[in-house]
Amino acid sequence: MDNTADFPCVKNFLAFIFQTCIIRCMTVDQIVKHFGGKTKAARALGFHLQTLRDWRKNGIPIKTQAWIQFETGGALKATKPVSAK
Repeated sequence: MDNTADFPCVKNFLAFIFQTCIIRCMTVDQIVKHFGGKTKAARALGFHLQTLRDWRKNGIPIKTQAWIQFETGGALKATKPVSAK
């Protein structure tokens, strides 16, 4: 059973993510640059500054990257996170 039929916004979101070409890893620096600063990025995405610091250290979760990609209209691309070293 396809549950996404009851939620067209979910279906559209998934289609957008899977149809978008993924070419590079999303980084905190790209997010900050896109929004014009750390505080602006955190506010625009609804996160605390500490969350951005955590992402820099541990990587950005793939589901969060997908959401950011959708929210930025594809300006930032979601990719499988690389292990932080």
